[in-house]
Amino acid sequence: MTDDQAIIQQNLVEAGALALIGDAICSAILWPFPRRQPGRKVATVRYLCQLYRQTLERIVAIEENDGFMDIVGDSSGRFDGKLEKLRREHEAFRGEWQEIMPRLDRASATNEPEFEQICDQVSSLLDQVDRHLQRESDLLSEAALLDLGGEGG
Repeated sequence: MTDDQAIIQQNLVEAGALALIGDAICSAILWPFPRRQPGRKVATVRYLCQLYRQTLERIVAIEENDGFMDIVGDSSGRFDGKLEKLRREHEAFRGEWQEIMPRLDRASATNEPEFEQICDQVSSLLDQVDRHLQRESDLLSEAALLDLGGEGG
């Protein structure tokens, strides 16, 4: 396996893990508040969001520093605009999580409407990240088709 292939494989595996955590968050959000211990739902969503944020940050850091962005970016200036847009989205995701997590840390099962509002924001962010990851995958496929990575197949 070449270094470029290893980077791509790492990205695929970790993005797959991120997707599973995102699915778990969605399941937890849909979970009705337990009548006797409503704090369980809040604690579960909070924990899963922390895990998602950490995993996303790891993926983004790898992509930006010696990851797929280097593979695509070093190949030619052809994809510079797309790569810059993806980097800006990374920053936007960091900013949104920095806003969400303190609110989630303060969230209480006794204020269900506020918690539901936070959950709506989380769901929206998960959708944005999913679309972002698809654009990254499409870009990587496009670069591979043009054999911009230096080594084919």
